[in-house]
Amino acid sequence: MHYRANDLMAAEAEVSREKIGGKAGEAQSMLYGLLGDGPKAARVIEEEAGRRELSWRTVEASKATLGVESKNVGGAWVWALPDDRLPL
Repeated sequence: MHYRANDLMAAEAEVSREKIGGKAGEAQSMLYGLLGDGPKAARVIEEEAGRRELSWRTVEASKATLGVESKNVGGAWVWALPDDRLPL
């Protein structure tokens, strides 16, 4: 069997969410879900966080915990899981 790193990390996030619980676990799970298919604009993440009633501070803390990378691309911030390549 072959597994993508993102799939394994998402499975781990689900376990972490159960262990952590609360908003931090929900934010981590959200980030894995959104970024599992590749990099996304930070505004997309911010919109989803708002729908889930997650504070931006909680999302930023989860970003740091998971090692999510960000880069300014053409004036817009893009976030990606550590094993995804951000656009140059």
